Amino acid sequence: MRKRQKRAIDVVLETTDLLLEWPEERAFSKAELWQQIAERTFRGSLADLRTFKWLEERGYGDVFLVRYPSLRKYFAVFLHLPFAAEQGNDSLLYAIDIIRQLDAGTLKRVSPTVPTGFVPRELQRALKDQTGQINETDLALAIKDALRSGDLYLPKSKQHVSFWELTFSEPRWQTEQG
Repeated sequence: MRKRQKRAIDVVLETTDLLLEWPEERAFSKAELWQQIAERTFRGSLADLRTFKWLEERGYGDVFLVRYPSLRKYFAVFLHLPFAAEQGNDSLLYAIDIIRQLDAGTLKRVSPTVPTGFVPRELQRALKDQTGQINETDLALAIKDALRSGDLYLPKSKQHVSFWELTFSEPRWQTEQG
């Protein structure tokens, strides 16, 4: 796919260069342009670039939705676990709380000003669905990544615990060393 993407970019850049170098005193016509470049190739390259743009903006999120169609069924129960977060990850806990409120019916719509910094960069463009609502798949991916990194954890869990709870405090280290 990278080869096709590179070819599409090259064709569009060559066409752009041709247009920019076109003499000002010479009339421009599509017929002349198509003599210089193959119209079919150019239109195909534009279609390819639009596809690549869509994949970059929405593809990962859409693939995730297709791959996990039953996510919503289990996600609501999962979100009721007693999560805790390391300092600086409050927006993720806030987002979890908002989804809990939506599920409980105490909140009807998500405010457009809700913090979204926890959403991975590659999913920012796919953050909202067609109605403008926050897409829960982004939250699910952010939770997965935060659990993996230790930024989000379950305080009573032996597997998902805060990194700092695994380390010894100075007084405890003195006692253990003792």
